[in-house]
Amino acid sequence: MTLAPWVLTVFFSMSHYVVLIDTKPCALFNFWPYCFPSTTLQTILRNMLLTVVFGLFVVQTWWLYSKDYYQEWFFSKKKFLIYILPCLALFSFPFTSADTFFYFRVGDAAQTVNPYITERITTNPFLFPHVESSVAGVMYGPITVQLMARIAQLAHGSYAVFLLLWKFFLLASSIFIIWMLFRHTASSRHNSLMLALSPLLLWEWLAVGHFDVLWLLTVLLAYLFAKRNQWIWVWPMLTIGIWLKFLPILLAPWFFLWWWSKLTKATWKRLTFELGVGGVISGVITFLSWAPYWTDWSIFSTISMQSKWAVHTVFASIYYLLKPLAELAIGGNYHWWLTRALHAALFVFVVYLLWPQVKFVFHSLRHPSLAKKELILWSMLYTFSVFLFVWQKSFWPWYALWPIVLSQLLSKQAQERFFPITVWLFASSMVMTGVYQFGFHQGFLIPFTIISMLAIQVPVMYHLITLRSYFPSHETATNT
Repeated sequence: MTLAPWVLTVFFSMSHYVVLIDTKPCALFNFWPYCFPSTTLQTILRNMLLTVVFGLFVVQTWWLYSKDYYQEWFFSKKKFLIYILPCLALFSFPFTSADTFFYFRVGDAAQTVNPYITERITTNPFLFPHVESSVAGVMYGPITVQLMARIAQLAHGSYAVFLLLWKFFLLASSIFIIWMLFRHTASSRHNSLMLALSPLLLWEWLAVGHFDVLWLLTVLLAYLFAKRNQWIWVWPMLTIGIWLKFLPILLAPWFFLWWWSKLTKATWKRLTFELGVGGVISGVITFLSWAPYWTDWSIFSTISMQSKWAVHTVFASIYYLLKPLAELAIGGNYHWWLTRALHAALFVFVVYLLWPQVKFVFHSLRHPSLAKKELILWSMLYTFSVFLFVWQKSFWPWYALWPIVLSQLLSKQAQERFFPITVWLFASSMVMTGVYQFGFHQGFLIPFTIISMLAIQVPVMYHLITLRSYFPSHETATNT
């Protein structure tokens, strides 16, 4: 049962790889996603296959984290699974995502033009019906763009070669981050293997090709340097992560608080020197990263536009639920009033959730010795989770991996408190991924957004409320 869904996805991925020989991407198995069926029987077959594949993924996820007997069986064969599952995921074509083709076109364009400002519309020959993709307005950092450009250059214009090189690079990065988590954090071998072999991680990082493992890896390296008091390298690691996908900028203040907690009369000179040198190195990295692409501040317009895209979140769900009433009561200007009211309400809720962290930061700045490492890491994860599940306006299944990986930096006690969120995110996000394969969301985006919010965000928010005033014990914080 563990191998069956992956074998099926690889088998039907061949219908897309056949484009290397034949220009018809749906020459085989045209009932598979993006090769829309032409008969009722083909539609039924496609939906049956999708149900089997992603149903097995969900069952594996739930059993892996909730059934002791399944864990024992799973890990008794871990050596075999560690090798075979990533390989099967690696050769599964991302048939419901055009993201990797977008990466390819960005990398291809970056060799001759500035992809942040130059628009080039291209068609993905691997997907049917053909999907147009624009490379103008990149929402990633310049280091990511340069990485895509180097891999596209090695691929010599071939999307298939780019896809395999990209996936092999992500596989190597995934193996490295799992190994680092096991060797240098409180994450046990059991938890590390469960993370490495979880269907959600294998699907989103290796099958679909999302590159979040890269910025998470820079955060992990920054954590390791901070743990060893090598602060000169903490800031460059965070800078690289920021210019990969911007998100580490939300975590950087907590690393600064960690650095602040180390200041004493005996250490302030060395730590200030390392902060200054690390800042200079970060400045050099920033300059070299943006030099090929920088024009003016409007280059960040795509990021600001991305922040206005509301889908699969609390904000989007409440907006769509109240929209008819607001339109009836307020009239043509309902959007302005409704969005402001929702922002205000969510802001109050965020302040309520984060108030213990605000007090912790205030007291830590006044008394640095209070800012123990474990308390800082817990606050970092908690505030990041509140941002992701309460404040952010868009949510996609692979986002769930962000807090799950970051939770591995905590002590075992704190990991156990966060564990209900981890299990729910793995299972519910895998369900959401499976439903997407049917294409139902295309015609029913608003209901699907509301259902996703109820299935993912609401249970997570409940757990966040229960953990609002929780901090790891002083004994644990002192000994970690």
